[in-house]
Amino acid sequence: MRSGQGTSKVESKHSDHILEVAIVGAGFTGLGAGIQLKRAGITSFRIFEQAAAVGGVWRDNRYPGLCCDIPSHLYSYSFAPNPDWSRRYAPGPEIWAYQLRCHEQFGMAGFISYGMEVVAATYDEQAALWVVDFRNGKQVRARYLISMTRGLSLPQYPRIEGIEAFTGATMHTACWDEHVDFRGKHVAVIGNGASGIQAIPQLAKVAASVTVFQRTPSWVLPRKDHAYSPLVKALFRWLPGAQRLHRLQLFLTQELIYPALRNPDGIMHKALTWLATTNLNRTISDPVLRQKLTPNFQVGCKRVLVSDDYYPSFLLPHVSLQTAAITGVTENEVICADGSRHRADVLVYSTGFKNIGDMPFAITGRHGKTLAQVWGQEPAAYLGLFTAGFPNLFTVLGPNSAFGHQSALFVIERHVNYIVRCIRKAGRKRWRSIDVRGDVQHNYNELMQQRFQGMVWTGNCPVWFKNESGRIVTNTPDSGFGFWRRLLRPNFSHFVVEPAGEGSRTSDGV
Repeated sequence: MRSGQGTSKVESKHSDHILEVAIVGAGFTGLGAGIQLKRAGITSFRIFEQAAAVGGVWRDNRYPGLCCDIPSHLYSYSFAPNPDWSRRYAPGPEIWAYQLRCHEQFGMAGFISYGMEVVAATYDEQAALWVVDFRNGKQVRARYLISMTRGLSLPQYPRIEGIEAFTGATMHTACWDEHVDFRGKHVAVIGNGASGIQAIPQLAKVAASVTVFQRTPSWVLPRKDHAYSPLVKALFRWLPGAQRLHRLQLFLTQELIYPALRNPDGIMHKALTWLATTNLNRTISDPVLRQKLTPNFQVGCKRVLVSDDYYPSFLLPHVSLQTAAITGVTENEVICADGSRHRADVLVYSTGFKNIGDMPFAITGRHGKTLAQVWGQEPAAYLGLFTAGFPNLFTVLGPNSAFGHQSALFVIERHVNYIVRCIRKAGRKRWRSIDVRGDVQHNYNELMQQRFQGMVWTGNCPVWFKNESGRIVTNTPDSGFGFWRRLLRPNFSHFVVEPAGEGSRTSDGV
């Protein structure tokens, strides 16, 4: 990179082809963005996927019991309803199959390049283009770049003394080893997050023993899962309006959780607390075990989990719960702070993911600053999409855009629709670049933090989506309806735009 007159120019290896849009990843975000761009008549785009198939986390995650904790008919694109969901909460393989059907239905095969791992994306200020570099040495240029921050797909591993000496198999739930046979094995599960409470009951069915090492318990609501009958699926297939009505009903049901998060002293929070405590008390009669499984924080403070079989697992004689801190690991044991030693043939980490500020590759904007540097310990973006100093970059599911109660697909669609509107407007006006104003971004994020006041996440909540100073950087304080209104249409007075210069052009080829 070299400087000239206050701007930077990136030396490009391939100057002949310029895409309108480069999309990183072919998960729900990338696939949805590509489909909506195509539907809007924008075809100069390419989705770059490092793996050999679409799917993202639903392609990669294979742990037993994998399923979504949002109802199936809500965890899908609104423009691609699926009347054939087998259950209220679809298992992981079925969600991946849905993604593959969308890929085929909307003709996305010609728009995806596989085996393309991005290692860097750099904004060329003179050309107003993003230069994307891949591990295989290839490079493309594009007017716009769409990427998830991907912090929530990078596994987090705990630091454990002596882990190198362990001779058994180890795996994170996000990186499941399907070659390991758990039958008759002594399994140690470290952590009890969303993936853990799904995997533990399934492991208990085949393992000789399952020991769950819990740092912090979570509130668990009953899932109340059930299969959709052939009659209901036929009704959804032949009367699409019935399926849309069912989706709306599910959305409104999820939205009922928001008042509990908004006002922890209100009646809705009391009702949610009653439901969670009743679910625990009805299942676990042993007072010692019940105390271990009871959180010392309010319902909703951390992510509320849903399960019908997690608590019952601890009623099995070969399943145990340990709450003492892990101090070390030997070749076949886990040692705890209370001096207890627990045999383990397999270690399973259910320890979540790195935070939103952890970038999978360097994204460099104006003046050579990277997104990781700008965000630091306090990731902040306008609408979760725009970061000042990074023109034409859209970070779907960025800072302060996650929900504690609604579907991630809802956020993705709102973001993608907003992006498409911006790109179409820029095309009509012949803008080279669009960048959020610094004062707008600052005021927006201060407003977000003010609106968190009084919510259940403030105070002493042990939530991972706070930074060290207590600032909430991941979730949004909005309800689903509020978020929908906020993303309904762009306010272009909030942006700095640069008119097109001479000689700019795009092409479909890469």
